[in-house]
Amino acid sequence: MKYDTRPWPGDPGAAWTAAIGAPPLERPPAPDATSSFERFTELVEVEATTRFNGWMNIMLGCIGAVMLCFVGDFRSRIDELGLLRAFFLGDVWYRNAMAFAMPLFLVGGAFAVAYGPKVHARRVRRLYERARTVGIMGLAYPSGYRIPHSEETSPVSVVLEPRIGDLQAGRLLRAVSIWLAGLEQGSKAKEAFNVRLGSYRTVRTEAIFGPEAAGGFVRSDPLLGSPTPWRILLPDAKEVRAPYGHWDVLQVQVRVEAEE
Repeated sequence: MKYDTRPWPGDPGAAWTAAIGAPPLERPPAPDATSSFERFTELVEVEATTRFNGWMNIMLGCIGAVMLCFVGDFRSRIDELGLLRAFFLGDVWYRNAMAFAMPLFLVGGAFAVAYGPKVHARRVRRLYERARTVGIMGLAYPSGYRIPHSEETSPVSVVLEPRIGDLQAGRLLRAVSIWLAGLEQGSKAKEAFNVRLGSYRTVRTEAIFGPEAAGGFVRSDPLLGSPTPWRILLPDAKEVRAPYGHWDVLQVQVRVEAEE
């Protein structure tokens, strides 16, 4: 796959140079979230959506059934026009569509509710295997910069890997701060950055500042409002070394031990 290697908007090189001498960044120890499946399920919360979506489908199917009772029966139109013509040429087309869709919602919803826990368990296991093999643990720091995201805005964070030293971490955080502050001053550079990061979502710092700036990521991070700053970035197997990507991200819960 070919990647966009154009320089990033603004002057990230100047920001990297200006960040020389930044103080070391003290960081807490990284949580051990992938040493075992049990530890993973304890610290990483994976939202179970299959059963919830199943109940929603059942509810929609029931609502459709109630509405059909009020708008009448379309079976007479099938006898008169045939199945396909009744659907497309019936007196009220959306009534016909509702009648066809209702059993699909009910059957599909019941299936999702019944098998939701098994589907969720398999998904959690797959995420654990990805986190264990290609996952990248990192600590997220808010930058104060926001980019458009859907109808709202999304904060931009700097995610730093625990493996890098405190001096490198401090310089990376300072460089990103200087660079983003400069982008705020220019509308064209800011717009170009917003579009580019919005497309990639997660970008390695060395792809922005150069090979010396390894060990961090700049990303559009809707999760920044969460109480835990730890993340596991999950690139696809083919994108482990990619400079950027639209990767899955997991939150890691930090358990604070009670003081004795």
